[in-house]
Parts: sequence; C-alpha cells; structure tokens
Amino acid sequence: MSSRILFDFSNPGAVAEWFAVDDNVMGGGSLSCLRYHPEAHADFEGRLAVQNNAGFASVRSQPFEPDLESNGDFVLEINGDGRRYKFIVRSQDSPEGINYHAEFATTGVWEIVRIPSSAFVPKLRGRRVMDAGELESSKVNQVGLMLADASQGDFTLSIRQIRVERQSDASTA
Repeated sequence: MSSRILFDFSNPGAVAEWFAVDDNVMGGGSLSCLRYHPEAHADFEGRLAVQNNAGFASVRSQPFEPDLESNGDFVLEINGDGRRYKFIVRSQDSPEGINYHAEFATTGVWEIVRIPSSAFVPKLRGRRVMDAGELESSKVNQVGLMLADASQGDFTLSIRQIRVERQSDASTA
C-alpha cells in the first residue's frame, strides 16, 4: 500500500493553509474556523445557524498540486461530535464550481474514515450534477470539510490527518 499525506495537523502550520466559507455568502449566520489544538490535531469548529434557508459551515484548503501517481481512497483520522459531516474535494478537471461530496458519520471517538473515490457525488451549489463524471482522486487539488445537517448549534470535528491511500496493484504469481 502507498500513501500520500495531504495534511498532517500535528504540525501547527498546516491550519494556515485553510480558510472558512460559511453560509454568510448567502445571508446565513453560521461561523466556523479550523484551529490548531495543542494535543496535535486541528479542530473544525463553530456554530451552525439554520435561519434564512442557509445552514452550512465549511473550511477549505488552499489549492495544491495534484498527485497524478496516487489514485486511491481518502483517509481521515477524525473524532467528531456525533454529527454527519461532508468531505468535499475539487479536481483540477472539475468544471467551474463543481465539487465532489462524500458524507461520513462521527461517533465521538478517534476513528479512521476511509472514503473511496466512487463514494463522491458531484454537486454544484448543493445540487447533484448528473453529467460531471466520476472523481479521480489523483487529480484532486483542493479538499474541505462541511457541516450542513440542519441542526442548529455548536459543533467540533477534530482531525489528525488527511491522506490518500492506494492499495498495491502488484499481484503475486
């Protein structure tokens, strides 16, 4: 198996490569950030507000160089608060505005979430795009996290690491 670490949040500087995009872009009142935690992880935290038909909070990485050698599954080491989050990626080949979304549940303990490329759904402004094509993880050049579960209130999702893992394609004779 080969692995490429996209973000290791034991490094405090890793959070500087991220920024918030909340529903205030459409009149909502949600607020979020990605903050370094001294126990060697980052916290995606904030408050989700559901008034004005809004209700999403998200953080995104700055764009990075895709790794055309590592097509595989996205692996997140997380500890959530029991809510359902979305892992969102953008491909260098994505038409303007289209992101690929995959949901995952959290249980309140540290766990590993593995998301295969086939689990991602192409979306534009929250709506499914039928003809966007399947995600190729080797072409991903931006990642993000989102909460949009229609439940108002505070939230925290802790993240140790985000990486891409590829099973070895070598076969034994």
